[in-house]
Amino acid sequence: MNTSHKSEKEQILDFIRICFRNWYYFVISGTVCLVIAIIYQKTAPPVFEVKSQVALRHDESLSGSVGKQSSGLLSAMGLGRGSESIEDETLKMYSHGNIKQVVKALDLNKIYSLSKCWGLLKKPLYDQSPVLLDVDPTLADTLTQTVQFTLHINEAGKGKLKIKYGKTVLGRFNIEEFPSTISTIIGDFTLSRSPEYGVYKKPLNLKINYTNYDYIAQIYQKLIGVEFYKKTSDLISFSIKDPNPNMSKKLILTTIDVYNKNWDADKEYVYESTVNYIDQRLAENTLALADADRQIQQFKDQYNLTDIEADVKFYFVQSAEIQKELLSTSTQIQLMEIIRTFIQDEANRYSSIPFSLSSDNQTVNTFIEKYNEAVGRRNIARRNQSQSALLSEIEELLDSQRKTMILSLNKEIEGMEATLVAIKRKDAEVNRKIGAVPSVEREYINLKREQELQQTIYIFLLEKREELGIRSASLMPKLKIINEPYIVNKLVSPRAFKTLLTAFLLGVIVIPVALIYGMSSVRTLRKRNE
Repeated sequence: MNTSHKSEKEQILDFIRICFRNWYYFVISGTVCLVIAIIYQKTAPPVFEVKSQVALRHDESLSGSVGKQSSGLLSAMGLGRGSESIEDETLKMYSHGNIKQVVKALDLNKIYSLSKCWGLLKKPLYDQSPVLLDVDPTLADTLTQTVQFTLHINEAGKGKLKIKYGKTVLGRFNIEEFPSTISTIIGDFTLSRSPEYGVYKKPLNLKINYTNYDYIAQIYQKLIGVEFYKKTSDLISFSIKDPNPNMSKKLILTTIDVYNKNWDADKEYVYESTVNYIDQRLAENTLALADADRQIQQFKDQYNLTDIEADVKFYFVQSAEIQKELLSTSTQIQLMEIIRTFIQDEANRYSSIPFSLSSDNQTVNTFIEKYNEAVGRRNIARRNQSQSALLSEIEELLDSQRKTMILSLNKEIEGMEATLVAIKRKDAEVNRKIGAVPSVEREYINLKREQELQQTIYIFLLEKREELGIRSASLMPKLKIINEPYIVNKLVSPRAFKTLLTAFLLGVIVIPVALIYGMSSVRTLRKRNE
């Protein structure tokens, strides 16, 4: 019968009749899929989801304090520790470098599994393996392929071992006792009993895969879910879906611990470099202060003065405000020159500028924070062994910011020096008005002014050094655990309803209909060819 002139409805009815005539296709396919679904439901390992929540602390001990006004200004410009901080810290937590440290800490590049049913079924063991592999940790970084260990232990506790490196068989060995060290062309491997050894019934077959850290780190990067709730929140959520919930809990806790240790290491590095620089400046300032004291003493001895402070009391009262401005402006210039000297020194090329040395100038503070953020990104990239091209790009950007900051500091210092000239001019006018004051007293005032300037800087540096020491002594970790890792009650897989529904759709609808339609199409083509 020619079907080319049939309507679409008639063709559909014809196909339905064919399906009814071949009803046994549906029965057979449905039964097979149902049996497969039951076997999968019984044999597939249950997958659990483990979750945890942490809070991100905004510890200022690394960057120092820049003042409320500067902090508000930087936040408004998007440069402070506002909405972007949570995103940056989340990316750091599951970065390749961070996860690689987790892999090393937990020996995750050693994968243990129990083999059953001629190798068709494998049960992951992780921390429950009866036999443990001990290898020189440096070997993992040299591997380009996976080292596979196939170990059969008989009833007597003796084993037969086969070692493969990729597709190359390195050798077959008989193990008479544990621990046992096997030497191969790529290195030495030691197999020893674990505390779980006596739990397992012999004989048993074990599979052990040993691979490099980078490969496993990429796998666990995808396994660990790290996300923040919203940009304005400090809460970060961890989640892992895996058949071994105990390992998932360890993985989350170790990830948090590694991140906190990296933060502490960065804080210690900044603390040490800052303290060294402050100590250097204190030593220089101590010499300057001693020189100022010596000049005053020599001046008093030269003119046989005993109570010159009382003689110039009137002058201090009249010019108190001018002296205050002179001292403040001179101090600001000195501090900015300290910062400029620090930046221009090649030894400090990739070191953070101590925020504790910053002036009250908001523009300077803004440049310092942006520069320190760039230094922090460079140090993180270097520590995580980023590609050289990326590191070079970051360093070029840092050098550009460094030059811009030097130019900005030069402009700020020029402006402050112009202000200082104006104040000194004003001071000269006052001095002319009180010209009756003896020249000796005026010279003493100048010496006293220099002494007070050096004392102010000295006390300032001492206070900042003490503040830095107090901040560095903080024992609070960067991440505070809000919810310890816990197992979600709802099983991820296998789920009976989902498995049976999939079996029904495939076995009763998709597969038989596809077979019948395919066979019908083949017969139609044959008739047309005939």
